[in-house]
Amino acid sequence: MNDEETLRHVHDVLLHGDAARAESMIAARWPNIATASEAKNDISAFVVRAQQRVAMTRSQRRLVRSEPRAPVEALYLLGLVRRLQRRPRDAADMFRAAVRAKADDPRYHFALGDALSWLNDGPSSADSFAAALRLDPNFPDARRAFARAALAAGRLVEAEEAARALLVTGADADAWDILSCALRAQGKLEHALQAAECAMHADSGSVSARFNWALTAGRLGKLEDALAGLEAIAADGVESAVVATARATALQQLGRMAEGEHVLHEAAKRFPSDVAVQTALAKARWQNGAGAAFADAYEQAVALKPDACALRANCAQLLRAAGFTERAEVLLRDGLRRNPAHPALLYELGAALAEQGSIEDACEVLERALIVAPNVEPLRIRWALTLLQLGRGAEVLSVLERLRREAPLNQNWIAIESLALRQLDHPRYNWLCDYDYMVQHHDLAPPTGFSSVAEFNEELAERLRRLHVTKAHPLDQTLRDGTQGRRNLVGLKDPVVRCYLDALHEPIRAYIARMRDKNHPWSGRKTEAFKLASAWSVRLRAGGYHLSHVHPDGWISSVYYTALPASMARSRRNEGWLKLGEPPCPIEKMPAEKMIEPKVGRLVLFPSYFWHGTIAFSDGERMTAPFDVVPA
Repeated sequence: MNDEETLRHVHDVLLHGDAARAESMIAARWPNIATASEAKNDISAFVVRAQQRVAMTRSQRRLVRSEPRAPVEALYLLGLVRRLQRRPRDAADMFRAAVRAKADDPRYHFALGDALSWLNDGPSSADSFAAALRLDPNFPDARRAFARAALAAGRLVEAEEAARALLVTGADADAWDILSCALRAQGKLEHALQAAECAMHADSGSVSARFNWALTAGRLGKLEDALAGLEAIAADGVESAVVATARATALQQLGRMAEGEHVLHEAAKRFPSDVAVQTALAKARWQNGAGAAFADAYEQAVALKPDACALRANCAQLLRAAGFTERAEVLLRDGLRRNPAHPALLYELGAALAEQGSIEDACEVLERALIVAPNVEPLRIRWALTLLQLGRGAEVLSVLERLRREAPLNQNWIAIESLALRQLDHPRYNWLCDYDYMVQHHDLAPPTGFSSVAEFNEELAERLRRLHVTKAHPLDQTLRDGTQGRRNLVGLKDPVVRCYLDALHEPIRAYIARMRDKNHPWSGRKTEAFKLASAWSVRLRAGGYHLSHVHPDGWISSVYYTALPASMARSRRNEGWLKLGEPPCPIEKMPAEKMIEPKVGRLVLFPSYFWHGTIAFSDGERMTAPFDVVPA
């Protein structure tokens, strides 16, 4: 057979799902293509840039750089073979080679996008599907695949637009479902619920549609309805890790902590390798007071599946967050002996080293991770912070130039930029972070029906205490020695909480009215239409404090004091005070820029990208009700 006949025959074999025969045919016709593919796979663990200080032999380098002397279609077909063999990383390598050789074929871009979605590389997957659509707007399933990938990548507006385009050609349940997810992720909850209802109307048996309706209902505060929907799905025999996790979350938000943990415990038995289930179970056990034993089931699951890198990395992350850094490091180093180039393991190890003060080692490890996963935002943030700790602010600014241009309102990048500018004593810093002008406080008047501010806040504090049903702080938040309420206050119908939320509108309007510069990332978003994206309550006990952090999903952030210990006012050590401008990690010559004394009934507003934390206090209770504001 000639090349064309061989390609056609391989294609027919693949249609019947016979990957082994297809591979043998390709290898027989073009031996070098399979050899190069396997050789690249064999050395992929140590094929990294010079920064990693890892060497290749000359023969290995020649194998990696070799161009298979075969038709581009053979590269594509070998990629399909690897896909059928459930080797998505190798498939992606073949599809990339096909795209490089012939960039005008939408099939190659689509196949690359599919392989990358298997690898959970949402941004790159979306880019590949978009490329296929540019070449052929009607390419089968490309728009639907792009919508899903854009959703996974957080490109929510694009996902919404793609879903709406799908609906123009036919109101199918899947398109409505994607639209619902995109709207929910943007905080457009009422519209998301309507889209979910349309999805269920289009296909009443769609588990995905019913599930996403329940998630949206829960976000809207309709927790009983959400739980009923999830219970109905479970009653229909759907044994799913994601449904079990959502059921547990709803139970926990309703204050039924023991029931929620039980659901997760049973789910972990059925799905021991599921990252979301094990993570949720460990978090629940920690907050329910399990202490050092909180991750026992998680660590046992890792031991049973030692090569499950995502499972191992997430377990290490929780151990690190709970203060068990040494346990986390042991877990990570064992994983890296097995998978030396896995980006999640490298990221977690870099974070652990940074927390222990080994900044140069942390930076080196994080750079190794960035070579493999250059677009992971938490990884880039941690790396930038280590550079700042090493005094390399100019490098950080250079990296941020493109990131800020691509995402000008990304609060994380603005926050990192502020630290780099400050380190370099750049005049732009004072423009970006004018603490005296951009941080404002307002003392709320007592709402109608309350005789004084003290009476109102006593009642509000009591209502908020009812939401605190856990024993320890959440591992994915910045508070320490305290608890966070399980409910989003925005969705509560409690009349006292509603009084509080209603009283916020006037001071927020006054704060927005001060904004002048249309070219500023804070005041440039000025609008009369705003909303509370979320509101919650934090109850700190003696010794409690907040680590310095920012709010990446906000525009305007806040703190409102509803209960404070009397000793705080007498303290000469600024106990419980709000600190602004202090970095989240030790950086030379960067103390807090502004301190604000807490006072019951006081509301403090500031940009969401301002670093902020608190000073620990010695006794009593500190109750606050913070919130984030975004343009409506």
